[in-house]
Amino acid sequence: MKRQVFAVVMFLAASVHAGDLPTPPEEAKYPNILRPLHQFGGAFGSLPGQFNDVTAVTWVGDESVAVADTLNHRVQVVSINGRPLFWFGGYGTEGGRLNSPRGVAVDSKGRFVVADTGNQRVSVFGDDGKYQFSFGAFGAGEGFFNEPSAVVVSGGEVFVADTNGRRIQVFDESGTHL
Repeated sequence: MKRQVFAVVMFLAASVHAGDLPTPPEEAKYPNILRPLHQFGGAFGSLPGQFNDVTAVTWVGDESVAVADTLNHRVQVVSINGRPLFWFGGYGTEGGRLNSPRGVAVDSKGRFVVADTGNQRVSVFGDDGKYQFSFGAFGAGEGFFNEPSAVVVSGGEVFVADTNGRRIQVFDESGTHL
């Protein structure tokens, strides 16, 4: 037994001396996981900079990101260091209000395009967060949604993932179905 303990101690000493520290178990189990260079948030709540169910993030283009803060029914715009800049939305059904937004993108004019999931529509806000217009409603036809959950803007077109409609719908930036 003493010989086995001595061998283990010598092995560990040699490993440490050589700089080969044992791999932590979680890293050994998942060797291909990338580690973040930086992170922010993590605090649960509704104050600026706090989140409640983050479901999407998009680059704004001026050293900031827009975050779909779903259960706070808003989109927060924060610096890439996590400093809150402003937010827009808030729970409701009237224009400018959001209900569980799960997707956010920025269009060619710098406007925020939001998958307003609970309201069954896409809402568009200016680069300052002021409400501009919405398009879509609950339904199954073209331009109608059954749980819009993600948006991507590319080449002047808005692609909307319509989760329970089991489809992707495409619109121009004014909200016209293509």
